[in-house]
Amino acid sequence: GHISIPAIDTLAPNIEYDLVGCIRILVHYEDNVNVKHVYLGEAKKLRPGIELYAPDGSHQSDLGAFLTACTFVATITGELPDELKGNFGTKDIYGESIQLMRIDMLDVVFCRKVIEVVLK
Repeated sequence: GHISIPAIDTLAPNIEYDLVGCIRILVHYEDNVNVKHVYLGEAKKLRPGIELYAPDGSHQSDLGAFLTACTFVATITGELPDELKGNFGTKDIYGESIQLMRIDMLDVVFCRKVIEVVLK
């Protein structure tokens, strides 16, 4: 097991133009533990053709990342916000808008359904 885990960046620095309200989570896990992501299996069961990973198979697609974020929020708070949006962006240092992610609203509704099933 883990005997000693260092605390990394326990106090987030104040960075100009950083994402407002962003919560960063660092997860340590044992390599020999078989982690089963129930929400991913449920998503595949509800929509077998869903693309939760990028073509390289190692990185999540935007939809996979959104579903994971929804799962974290629901697990930590016990619920999802009543209104979930599908467009996420910020402004660069010059005040120009940058779109970080766009999730179709039907996919947002789908993610909510997956979380509702998993949290039961």
